Amino acid sequence: MNHDDPFADFDEGEATILKPIPGGGRRAQPPQASPPARSATPVSPVDLPERKGLSPLETAAAPLLDLVAGLKNTHSHPDVAGLQRQLVQEIQAFESKARQLGEFDEQTLTRARYVLCATLDDIILNTPWSQQFGWAQKTLQGTFFRKEWAGDEFFKLLD
Repeated sequence: MNHDDPFADFDEGEATILKPIPGGGRRAQPPQASPPARSATPVSPVDLPERKGLSPLETAAAPLLDLVAGLKNTHSHPDVAGLQRQLVQEIQAFESKARQLGEFDEQTLTRARYVLCATLDDIILNTPWSQQFGWAQKTLQGTFFRKEWAGDEFFKLLD
């Protein structure tokens, strides 16, 4: 037998013998406790340095996209009505900044605003606290577009 070959056949005397254990193998471990919920802290835009390599539209949307990342991981929010007012103001600021940074036609700005509203609404609607506030009846899409659900329209705009 070649001892350098880990795949070489073993002698009969060296074979591993498996014996069944009634009731299975190891005992199941109790589930680990989930991490404690994060404290309710307001989400605010992060002051980041100007980003290089972004289009003017991306630069204008950056504060809102930063909020998306923060909102996605919140387990509660102390002032959802205030958050909604803040997001409406941020979306209006996005439009103003986009107009300053580039020459966008109205259709492009409307589509960008729609995508931002749909994204923010989707993130918030998937948080545990959105139902308590009734976000589904007060969406950003409803505020800006009189629509409560983006659905397929979101993906049509991306094409």
